[in-house]
Amino acid sequence: RTPVRIVVGSVESSRQGLVLELEPSLVAEQKSGKSLDRDRGRRLGESASAGQAHIVMGNHEYNAIAWVTTDPATDEPCRDHETNLKGHKKFLRQVGEDSALHHELIEWFRTLPLWLTVTHRGNTLRVVHACWHEASMRELAPHLTAARTLTPEGFIATTRKHTPAYEALDTVLKGPEVRVSYRGV
Repeated sequence: RTPVRIVVGSVESSRQGLVLELEPSLVAEQKSGKSLDRDRGRRLGESASAGQAHIVMGNHEYNAIAWVTTDPATDEPCRDHETNLKGHKKFLRQVGEDSALHHELIEWFRTLPLWLTVTHRGNTLRVVHACWHEASMRELAPHLTAARTLTPEGFIATTRKHTPAYEALDTVLKGPEVRVSYRGV
């Protein structure tokens, strides 16, 4: 069998196996205090467009889209600006809210699939930001394109709290929340 190797933080070519380069989310880097590396972002996008890289949407990219998207049923932002500004402020400051770069990034984020299945020489690798949860994926299926990106209507549906679509998206992008009880602690 061909080995599947995972390389973290560097690009490596291999004739023997599949190499997966794991890169932190561009938006998550802003939240962690790092400066936006626009060149790296462009290189990632170009590599993906050329078929040399695969990228999936994470919760930070999803939240960035929700920040600029209005729910037509309520005429309100899909991500409340008052309660979520703290977590999004640095990204907005660095890209310039409503700037050409901001719009360019949002449109690129919209093209990212929620998950991927990559097959190489008979081996299958499943990639998702947080949790490969098949029941949630089935719930999301009607809201996705063939490329597993959210449709415009599907995006709105997944932002409406306490709905099956919202809960499914939350599980796939952030993982399930489970209550843990400790005995004797």
